Amino acid sequence: MARVISAATTRRQRGRRTAWAIVIALNVLVASPASAGRPLATEDTGTLDPGKAELELSLDYLSDGEIFLLPGGPALNIGLLPRLEGSVATAFVLLDPEDKSLRAGFGDSLARLKYRFVDETPRLPALMAAVTARLRPVTGTAAWVRRASTSSRSQSRARRPGR
Repeated sequence: MARVISAATTRRQRGRRTAWAIVIALNVLVASPASAGRPLATEDTGTLDPGKAELELSLDYLSDGEIFLLPGGPALNIGLLPRLEGSVATAFVLLDPEDKSLRAGFGDSLARLKYRFVDETPRLPALMAAVTARLRPVTGTAAWVRRASTSSRSQSRARRPGR
């Protein structure tokens, strides 16, 4: 039984390899000796001193076959005032529908302010509050991901009756 590989499949595979190469190259380029930072999975009451900045890099991966999402993208934290910290974080989306060309862009971003009300003492725990706002991506709204994904899935199912 011969396996037929279309030009679109070859382009899609090349696009995926290119995307992975970019992600790996960026990780290698920004790698440097790191100091221990705050926990990434839990919230910490610590805030940066005014004028200090930190870049948090992490990698998460979600995919449903057509959409490749890196939700744990870079986050930039900046100390604004004593006890007040601001941060901006974003995600990266790679859309690869079967019937259309490969598209990539930034997903929704988050802007956040965090304020530490009380410092930790031997008798009292620290107390902080944060406010987060979702920002639309610079490349447009993220609705194109949902529309393109839904339409390409329904077209794919219509073309493949055996599934």
